[in-house]
Amino acid sequence: MLFGGWHPAIRIAIGLVVLTAGVLLHPGDHLLRGFGGLAGLPAWVTTLMSYLPAKPMIDLVTQALEHSALDWRDLAVLAAWAVGGLLLSVRFFAWDPHRPRHSQVAGAGSVIRSA
Repeated sequence: MLFGGWHPAIRIAIGLVVLTAGVLLHPGDHLLRGFGGLAGLPAWVTTLMSYLPAKPMIDLVTQALEHSALDWRDLAVLAAWAVGGLLLSVRFFAWDPHRPRHSQVAGAGSVIRSA
């Protein structure tokens, strides 16, 4: 069992994420297939779409719902997006807002002396 040793709340949260992703992304996959799918698009568009997170997520949710083997390439693409998002959030996210230097009011942190 993959998540057997985890806390029940974490297992419930993971289940809700997977369920939400399936409900939100699976109809999009059907709509995309309804318009002819990716087969009618140029090769460079299908290649680009395969590296964006939506298509691998749709494919993985579809594979999980059909109880088939998961594609490792799709897992790797999603993992790369997750790591990239984590690195960007660590670098740029802060709980307290920062003010740029040019927006600081004169006298708030500096002493202005008259001659």
